[in-house]
Amino acid sequence: MDKIIKLIKKCEDDNLNLSNNNIGAEGMKYLSEVLKINNTLTKLYLSNNNIGDEGTKYLSEALKVNKSLTYLNLSYNNIGDEGIKYLSEALKFNKTLTFLGLFENNIGAEGMIDLSEVLMINNTLTELYLSHNNIGDEGIKYLSEALKVNKSLEYLELSHNNIGAEGIKYLSEALKINKTLTQLDLYNNNIRAEGMKYLSEALKINKSLIELYLSQNNIRDEEIKYLSEALKVNKSLEYLELSHNNIGAEGIKYLSEALKINNTLEYLDLSRNNIGNEGRIYLDIIKDKLKQNKLYQENRQKENIKLLELPLYLSKSSIFINLDLQDDLNIFLTKII
Repeated sequence: MDKIIKLIKKCEDDNLNLSNNNIGAEGMKYLSEVLKINNTLTKLYLSNNNIGDEGTKYLSEALKVNKSLTYLNLSYNNIGDEGIKYLSEALKFNKTLTFLGLFENNIGAEGMIDLSEVLMINNTLTELYLSHNNIGDEGIKYLSEALKVNKSLEYLELSHNNIGAEGIKYLSEALKINKTLTQLDLYNNNIRAEGMKYLSEALKINKSLIELYLSQNNIRDEEIKYLSEALKVNKSLEYLELSHNNIGAEGIKYLSEALKINNTLEYLDLSRNNIGNEGRIYLDIIKDKLKQNKLYQENRQKENIKLLELPLYLSKSSIFINLDLQDDLNIFLTKII
């Protein structure tokens, strides 16, 4: 631990990775004292250090006075609701932190009460990673209230949190009001048809969301029908992931109909679904429209683009199709930047 303390004191770089060092609560106590006076460090990686709630308490005291850290990764640290309470209190004072990684901890609904309260007043945090916790529908209820008034958060990661239809309902109400969130990750939750209905209604109104991740949510054709209706009127979404679901040919048909109208979606991941040969005809429609949308958006952003450059831009969109042993069609429509 002494070596780590000396390293930070002498550190002139702005980036320090201390992950996988078993720092623990006691080590965090000494480390936090250094962070109170350090003014050069901007990025700090502390994942997998068994910090726990006690260690987070010490760290939070440092965050109240630290004026340089902008990036903090606390993943895999067994931080529970008590630790989040300390951290939330620190965020009421901290004015520099923009990235906070809390994935793979033990945060539940109670912890979300404290975190949500501070998100209502914090104006610096732009990226928040909360995947693989125990937030659930109740926790999302509190977070959604914060999103209605928060004016800084742009990226929110909520994958693997057992969020069901009720939680999606709360979140959808927030999305109708929120004007800053551009990326939302709901990978591997439990949205269901009812939840997708709520989310789709929100997408008809929301004007800020650009990227939406809905992979591995057991989404079927019924849910895609709701989503497709939203895509007909949504004018902000560019990136949509729907891989590892149960979308069939009928669902692909709904999406192709929506894309005849939608002019903004450029990336659509449909890999690992049950499209089958029946859906092949609709895939061509989707592929062509994604290319058109990409070109349309680029032309809007670069009005002075030359005609001779158009083939180059078209070539950046690609489609990869694979047939598995069951003769099901897996498609991955990709936007290549």
